[in-house]
Amino acid sequence: MLATRVKAFQAAGSRPQVRGASVIVAARPTKATDFKGLDNAELLQKVSELKREHLRLEYMQRTRGNTINPGAEANPEAIAPKPSEFKQVRRSIAQLLTLLRERESEAGINRKESRKLRKEAMVAGGFGRF
Repeated sequence: MLATRVKAFQAAGSRPQVRGASVIVAARPTKATDFKGLDNAELLQKVSELKREHLRLEYMQRTRGNTINPGAEANPEAIAPKPSEFKQVRRSIAQLLTLLRERESEAGINRKESRKLRKEAMVAGGFGRF
């Protein structure tokens, strides 16, 4: 019975109404091989840049996209960052740190020394207590 209704509906030339599908355009995720050409200093610099970006995204999320002073008038067109942006930044940071650790283990640096070196680099890069 239902099949005959569907056939009759399709024969009439009408198509069933389909809800508008939203098109999701995802940013291309980075690959660890994208960073293999960088030396250790550049990797650490890239990590600090990405951590700053992550902090900026967190601030924008808390203020719902407004990056202005709290006393100023809010921007009604401000858009909060998407969760996928956070994921992409965190993933890139993890890839860079993994690549750094692989290189350090090949050089014979143990985990404790590696962590000490990374902390010194972060403090020198402007991050206080990382």
